[in-house]
Amino acid sequence: MSNPTPAYIVPMPITGTKEAPAFDGKDTEDFLDLIQSHACHAGIMDDNKLVNYIVKYSSKSIQRKIKSMKEFKKADLTQTWNTATAKFKDMFSAADEPPNYSLQDLQDFCKVKLSGPSFTKKKEVNNALINFYAISAPLIEIGLLVTDQEPYYFFQSLLKKDQCHIEKKLDPKYKTKKFPLPIKEIL
Repeated sequence: MSNPTPAYIVPMPITGTKEAPAFDGKDTEDFLDLIQSHACHAGIMDDNKLVNYIVKYSSKSIQRKIKSMKEFKKADLTQTWNTATAKFKDMFSAADEPPNYSLQDLQDFCKVKLSGPSFTKKKEVNNALINFYAISAPLIEIGLLVTDQEPYYFFQSLLKKDQCHIEKKLDPKYKTKKFPLPIKEIL
């Protein structure tokens, strides 16, 4: 006869510890998913028992806003995970929506980069690229920008001397419109 594998139940994290979820008004879905994940590890299978953790793991300012609402009151026996999370999402998910960018925003970003200093470290290029993607990705998602155009915009955001330096090292096949220039080639 084999020995059964012991199951370890980990309690829900204590508020304020690094393991505990913390809600500050952003990333609503992630916060709620994290509560459910911790509950699963803690052996809590009834989501309705998790409603109090929404309040418990929220910042003090959010706690003040929600703790007196019917959906979150401890004493209310009718509270359910579904009604509490629906109310919570109604209140806070607007902060999770991506900014509404336009092509003009991308062009403005490129102009600002053009007026700045030349890149001297790879970290500076990576930071610029992260900020560039933050604007270009939503534009691609909604169809205002085609993926093949993205590298050209980024290339245009570089100073002329940086563009010349890159063009000297660039594989000739990328100097035509037939093959879009991958951003990794720019870097």
